[in-house]
Amino acid sequence: MQSELIRAEVLESRKSTIRGNIVIVHPLSHGVFTLFAIAILVAMAVAMCCGTYTRHSRISGVVEPVAGLARVYAPQAGVVTELRAREGDVVKKGQILLIAKSERRSNTGADVHSEIGQQTASRLAALEHELDALLNLSTEDKERNRQQLASKKKTVDNLRQQIGTQTLHLEAAEATVRQFDNLKSAGYVTGLQLTQQQSALFDQKIHLDALQNELIATEAEVDRLERERASLPLKLDMSRAQLERDIATTRAEISQNAGDNAWSVVAPEDGTVSSVSIVPGQSTVSGVALMAITPGASALQARLYAPSRAIGFLHPGEAVHLKIDAFPFQKFGAYTGRVLNIAEAPTPPNEFSSTTTLTAKDMANKEPLYSIVVKLDGNTVTAYGQQERLKSGMQLEAEVELDRRKLYEWLLEPLHTLGGT
Repeated sequence: MQSELIRAEVLESRKSTIRGNIVIVHPLSHGVFTLFAIAILVAMAVAMCCGTYTRHSRISGVVEPVAGLARVYAPQAGVVTELRAREGDVVKKGQILLIAKSERRSNTGADVHSEIGQQTASRLAALEHELDALLNLSTEDKERNRQQLASKKKTVDNLRQQIGTQTLHLEAAEATVRQFDNLKSAGYVTGLQLTQQQSALFDQKIHLDALQNELIATEAEVDRLERERASLPLKLDMSRAQLERDIATTRAEISQNAGDNAWSVVAPEDGTVSSVSIVPGQSTVSGVALMAITPGASALQARLYAPSRAIGFLHPGEAVHLKIDAFPFQKFGAYTGRVLNIAEAPTPPNEFSSTTTLTAKDMANKEPLYSIVVKLDGNTVTAYGQQERLKSGMQLEAEVELDRRKLYEWLLEPLHTLGGT
């Protein structure tokens, strides 16, 4: 019954079997895209795990000598009359660099320095004359003391001889009185004769006493003259020292007056004049640098001034890339150096190198700046095949490495921050 309802062709088709596998055909572009996507994902994963990102900061600085730059200042205000050193000149310590003068006039129009000079010169002449007179007077005093002392000593000798002789006379008179006393007892002489001899003995005693008193007085005079002789050099030294002090003070006043009128500035040490900021006829100001001298044969270093945000992860020994303004890095490349020292405290504004130009950003932010000393690999750079020497005062820009991390660490940093790690 069922076979009668279905056509024979249908039943026949169901009896036949399919030979082979079923193949679903996909477009070739779908496979390539899948492989490319997988490759990109793998590359990104490798980059995230192995790749790093470094955060840099640019800092302004200047080239300077390791031994420091010797700056020459004017000791006082004045007008430069002669300039004896130019940039690039090699100078020796104590060599005159410039000469200047200062003029002051009184309300009458007279030159104050000239009047002071005349007065001090007159006072100096009077003091020198007084010193000569003192020396001559001292010589005379010594000679007079010598003569008086010799005379008194001779008088002492004479008095001692006289006392000796008078003592003999006294002894003879005493013997005579004793004899007359015996003769009077025997009735050979009268009492008047004995009295006469006793009177003669009394005169001899008075004479001896007078000689002894004169001897004592003369010996005292000798002692006085000897003390005077001993004190004469001390008195001379004291008087001469006082006069010499007055003379030295007067000469110093003369030198000071001459220095106030015309004075010079000398090199503080050996080196090369690296900058001159004054010309003849220009006025000087006390405390303002006139010249800068680079010490001879001094190695160079770079001094950077960095804000606090740029030194948190900076340590001595780290490499620094330097771009010298005089040698553009686009053409000559950057130069390397290593950090030697990082200041523990910010540098006061008045201590910044006068040759350092801070960036506009640093000046606008008014941030505290820390001094960083960088050791250069050399004192020369290669430009057009020639070795060009770096010069003190050259401006530069340094690129320092602040932080280096894996890429995935930068991506996960917010999570680390939230987790407190």
